[in-house]
Amino acid sequence: MSLKSFEKLPVDSLEMLDCYKHLLELPPVSQSLITTLSSALKKLSVENYALAFSGGLDSSLLLYAFVSHSKKIPRLFVLTTPSHNRDRRDAHEVAQSFGAKVEEVIVDLGTIMKTIQENQELLKNLPDYTHRILAVCEIQMAKFASSHGLNLIVGHGPESILGGFVRRKLPSLNDWNSIEKTLLQNLVRLNAISKKYSIEIFLPFLVPEVFASLLSLQKDGMVKSGLSSLLPNGTPLQSKKASLQNGSGIHYLFEKAMEKKGFKRTRDALEDLLS
Repeated sequence: MSLKSFEKLPVDSLEMLDCYKHLLELPPVSQSLITTLSSALKKLSVENYALAFSGGLDSSLLLYAFVSHSKKIPRLFVLTTPSHNRDRRDAHEVAQSFGAKVEEVIVDLGTIMKTIQENQELLKNLPDYTHRILAVCEIQMAKFASSHGLNLIVGHGPESILGGFVRRKLPSLNDWNSIEKTLLQNLVRLNAISKKYSIEIFLPFLVPEVFASLLSLQKDGMVKSGLSSLLPNGTPLQSKKASLQNGSGIHYLFEKAMEKKGFKRTRDALEDLLS
């Protein structure tokens, strides 16, 4: 059966996203998640990609899948701010456990404000503050990759399994409408960034076989925390991090700066900047 899928952006239309729904009805996947991921990643010319690496579950699974089938890995980078040492520490520790190095992309307040100014229309078209501040982070990812002539790999996917933005309740596997809504919102945001910066964004967890493998694991009771058992023993995983947390220090930096300007709610500050 041919399945329309959305693992590579940009696309012209995000209609028919419910094409993934039938994967819920399939029998359990026999291959392991790492094997399935490795098969999907083998098709890439690794030297042409950069992986947004937070040291969290999704990016760690991706890095492990790369090293499992090849000595070649994409260029790893982590978004961080001048004072947010935790983000860089987490990413370095996990990358080093796989014999890899990760670059730091330092984002200061000036960069955040410039990003908001240069992307007003894109940000205005997003539904709320959460999606807008996520976009500010993801724009930095896209700009880093693009500046080095690379495409971008991100760990976004079925957030009910891998974890999403920490302030949002995760959709249940039994609630397809919520899963679809979350996927669509993330894809709309990333698709807009992909188009604006003329960069391919690859989402390995939305490759149908990988998506099906994740669903099988959750059906078997393998929740987010249990997925860490798929990684080598001793991996210093930061279990609370996920792809949507890459650059969490950016939100914190912006929040504190806006508080000093007298804003009680950060979303009001961003609305003011976009008005």
